[in-house]
Amino acid sequence: MKPLEIRGLPLDEIKGMLTDAEGNLFDARFQNAVGHLENKRQMTDLRKEIALLKTILREETMKADMEKAKSILTELSQKLNLPDLKTAVNGERINLDQARLRRTLRKLVSHPQKKEFHAEFQELKKIANI
Repeated sequence: MKPLEIRGLPLDEIKGMLTDAEGNLFDARFQNAVGHLENKRQMTDLRKEIALLKTILREETMKADMEKAKSILTELSQKLNLPDLKTAVNGERINLDQARLRRTLRKLVSHPQKKEFHAEFQELKKIANI
């Protein structure tokens, strides 16, 4: 399956496909050990499929996390009257957004009203993997 076809699927279906591919790889390894595997290229293809599914699954979860961070930052920017918080996460590229989120968190560490948004700050730290 092509990556574009997989990206349109729901997360549960992608997880199911990943489980199936891992099971098929286990079976192929067992058949190879016994000597009954006719096409050894099948194991390579299965490993590539598993890597693709894991990559897409990680991308989708990171997109969801960045959307959550964007909503939290929007609320904080309205609460603290800081307009630059809204633009920290744009949804352009995941890695760029994560780096911007980390920079924003470094600025918020020394904010005088930090006690008022401590829970949101901790949630943002979790999303940014700090």
